[in-house]
Amino acid sequence: MNVHLPIGGGDASFGTAGDADTDIAARDPGSPRFDTDLDTDLDSDLDTPLLAGASDLDDTFEGLYDLERRDRRAHRQAHRGGGAVRRPRPAPARPAAWRHDPTGRDEAPEADVAFTYQGSRHEHAWIHEALDTFVHQGVITDVLRLAKGGKEATVYICAANPGLGVPHLAAKIYRPRKFRSLRNDTLYRTGRKALDADGKLVKDSRAVHAMRKGSDFGKAMAHTSWLAHELAALRRLHAAGADVPQPFATGNNVILMAYVGDAAMPAPTLNHVRLARGEAAPLFARVVDNIELMLSERCIHGDLSAFNILYWQGAITLIDFPQTVDPYDNPAGRAIFARDVTRVCDHFAGYGIDVDAAALAEAIWARHVPADLWEGVPLTETELAELAGQGRARG
Repeated sequence: MNVHLPIGGGDASFGTAGDADTDIAARDPGSPRFDTDLDTDLDSDLDTPLLAGASDLDDTFEGLYDLERRDRRAHRQAHRGGGAVRRPRPAPARPAAWRHDPTGRDEAPEADVAFTYQGSRHEHAWIHEALDTFVHQGVITDVLRLAKGGKEATVYICAANPGLGVPHLAAKIYRPRKFRSLRNDTLYRTGRKALDADGKLVKDSRAVHAMRKGSDFGKAMAHTSWLAHELAALRRLHAAGADVPQPFATGNNVILMAYVGDAAMPAPTLNHVRLARGEAAPLFARVVDNIELMLSERCIHGDLSAFNILYWQGAITLIDFPQTVDPYDNPAGRAIFARDVTRVCDHFAGYGIDVDAAALAEAIWARHVPADLWEGVPLTETELAELAGQGRARG
């Protein structure tokens, strides 16, 4: 299990002022006004057992202690050497509660952690499988409640270790690959480098080939890379001063990041908020500044809209970065970037902010990306279809 200890600490505020974002306007204080009908229901597939592999481990264990096989070997040795047949000693009993370690170092698990939030039976098991290690390592002390359920991941509010300097963390637990329900992500993977669980470039040619071929192993690697790209984007953008959650720890299909909201309620997304008069214009400018800052870091969100922007006490936080695109690696980057800008402009148009989205996207792009990049490289019919389809899905 790859689990990374805290990679950040200190203040939980987002987008702390830094050299890279001195042009971003200061936030205006305010009070959240939001709809109470937030979609926090888990998908029905949580009713399907999420923990798999126990039988495989049992099979592995039994394979190490196959008494019949050892019997046959003993008989062969006896016939060859003429000696008496020696009965193999029975394998030592293994307590059912032990977890098998393929390296041979079976150990009894640490005591189960009692969380405040329980959830359904299968959800309960899933949460413990993902988060118990972080409790034993002192990163979090409790899981308090469900923040938001989604097709790709579920977010929980956790009590943070006081030593981190923040009261809460958000635990984003990605669903196991076979239980995820994703849009077609080929558009975002074009030209993308494969990353391993540690966020390092995958250089093994066999692993890369497996990902391209789409074998079971390759799909598992692609799933790991998808998560690793979100973590890499959060680290880079937070360091640059963007309004994104600060990542604290990662491992076992989980990213622990700064939480936005209070103990009673997570911050709503912009599509659930009705901004007060005078708030819309500065918040729109703030979002646009973040879009430009991201592009300067060679990062396009790829799915930006009011659904992926949190609002809390007059401030915004951009979330959900697994599908980020590097404009220098993906020929569809310019079209994806323009779509992000258009979605943001469309939302704020409801507050009377009239902006030419195409012209705005073109101006920002020209300041950070060479004009002739991907010149003469047309998008494929599949890429155009995916852009159009996903645009309608969010619109």
